[in-house]
Amino acid sequence: MKNTLIPGLIWLVIVTSGCAHTAENARETAKPDAVPASAIGSGTPVLEVPEWFFDFGEVKEGTIYRHAFVIRNRGTGALEIQKVQAGCGTSVAGYDRVILPGSEGKITFKLYPNMFQNGKTSRSLVLTNDPRVPRFTVEIRGKSN
Repeated sequence: MKNTLIPGLIWLVIVTSGCAHTAENARETAKPDAVPASAIGSGTPVLEVPEWFFDFGEVKEGTIYRHAFVIRNRGTGALEIQKVQAGCGTSVAGYDRVILPGSEGKITFKLYPNMFQNGKTSRSLVLTNDPRVPRFTVEIRGKSN
């Protein structure tokens, strides 16, 4: 057991040390759900994400960068953003929890340049109630020297 425990612990330390502000990544800020239940309806949401990837290019340390991904609902029922889990080097600045049919919302991320030395792509997971696309990822790239 000792022969497998120590390499496992070393692997865990290496994986988690790459993301110094993991606790901050876990926090998410949903805009208050001000939509009455009667407006949500019983139709089916249809997710549309026009942009899955954003590249900040060169970023400077000491500056916080933000980017909002647009989320559209092309269905007949309300689209719910159930959870947003930010990737390493980013955090969730806020998002629209419910997007009514025919409307759009946003998921805004913050990028921390000190986590993007020599270029890096951060993948963030989004969970929805769309039966066709219950989960998807968006990617943010940056390069800090």
